[in-house]
Amino acid sequence: MRSPRPSSCSESSSSSSSSSTYSLAPTSLNSRLLTIFKKAQELTTLSDIEACVIHYGPDGELRTWPENRDIVRDLALRYIQLDEAKRRKKNVNLYEFLNKNKDKKKMANNFKKKAKKNVEELKYPISDHYSPDEINQLIHSLELSYSTLQERRRFLAAKKHNESLNPSQFTPYHKSLG
Repeated sequence: MRSPRPSSCSESSSSSSSSSTYSLAPTSLNSRLLTIFKKAQELTTLSDIEACVIHYGPDGELRTWPENRDIVRDLALRYIQLDEAKRRKKNVNLYEFLNKNKDKKKMANNFKKKAKKNVEELKYPISDHYSPDEINQLIHSLELSYSTLQERRRFLAAKKHNESLNPSQFTPYHKSLG
């Protein structure tokens, strides 16, 4: 009987998969770091602010954006010289950020509700005393009354027009013979 021989194919595939996984990590880190540097550049350009990125790699390598270390050093020194209150003034963690957004949405919804109420009050100044349903009923009642008045006016105008055509009211026209 033969003893099974180890397959060279399986050995090479396992070693290559572990080395390829290992080689992807630095590549992924580098591509993400480049993305962060690009976003920092966009932020400074679009917002007209000063920013820098300081990155210490897993091997201790220091990388910065901008690449000019004097600019980074200047920004870092100015940040360090700020007192604690000014440093924390606009510092927000994720939890605080999300809560601020919820508060902003609540305030916006409240503002919309108040604005809608103000518009309704401007349209119908009697809204202080009546509910919207009562106002709608009043409007409907007024429209019915108005249409009834219009019909009555047309009836009276037609009646007046018919009376003016009554032949008994005409004066006879006499032709003079002569």
